[in-house]
Amino acid sequence: MSVFSESEKEAIVAEVRTKYQCKSDIEFKSYVEVIAGLRIINKILGREWYQRAAEGIEDFDDNSLQAHPIRYYLKMDEPKKIVRLLNFANFLRNLYGKCNLDEKIKEFTRKQKHAPITTESFNKLYTELKIASHFIENGFKVEFLKETKSKKTPDLKITANDGCALIECKRKKDDDEILVESLTNSILEANSQLEDSEIPAIIFVDIPISDDFQVKSKTREVSWDEIFLQLKTVHYVLVSGEWQAVIPGRVRTRSYMYSFENKTSELKLSPSIEDMVRDIKPTPLKSSLLMD
Repeated sequence: MSVFSESEKEAIVAEVRTKYQCKSDIEFKSYVEVIAGLRIINKILGREWYQRAAEGIEDFDDNSLQAHPIRYYLKMDEPKKIVRLLNFANFLRNLYGKCNLDEKIKEFTRKQKHAPITTESFNKLYTELKIASHFIENGFKVEFLKETKSKKTPDLKITANDGCALIECKRKKDDDEILVESLTNSILEANSQLEDSEIPAIIFVDIPISDDFQVKSKTREVSWDEIFLQLKTVHYVLVSGEWQAVIPGRVRTRSYMYSFENKTSELKLSPSIEDMVRDIKPTPLKSSLLMD
């Protein structure tokens, strides 16, 4: 299912051509992508959620993670932020009509109806859409699981012809220093959502990285074996990171995903899911948000 009709695509191109005095073809295409991305976010998350970016303009600094994500990321003079917004739109487009995305978005926006919409909460959703999009693009069925008060609920369920798996997502804040201890705590916190499961599980941790990225420790190095012994149903831990690299004329996302197998897990992934997870690589983002 396409997010845009042909007439909507033509209208976006016409709007950029009419409203913006682009000095080059690259600049023109960049504006088309930004407008298309904003239209996708507006259409799927809803006009009310989108327009609340203009509320409380004095309450938060636009560079604070407490600001509305549209205000935080929509800065044409900071292309690294713009690319994060476009990546988010790309995930939405990849999932649109292919899973219960509408239920996930409805739950997400409902929670924020009478509360501040922050970039922090947006980034958590970004992480869930990122891994969901990855599995959809690799041919698996994805279901966002609804939270319940009576039972701990993972974020996602992945289904293949030969089995299924649960996924719990965690995201480290963009301004966090990544410490071994902090990463371990995130994994163990995610495990608390999965330890009673009868279905094999995956923990997905999204971390901020850069060209000089390092995982540090305040005390001592913690081995995977120590962590894995506590993960009874988790067969794999995935650690992902991305950063925006500036290249001549544009900014692109560079991504990494690493998988770590827990051989002590009492539950194992089905062969087709394990094959994909074992050699996991980031799915390249589509070149244009107007192309299906």
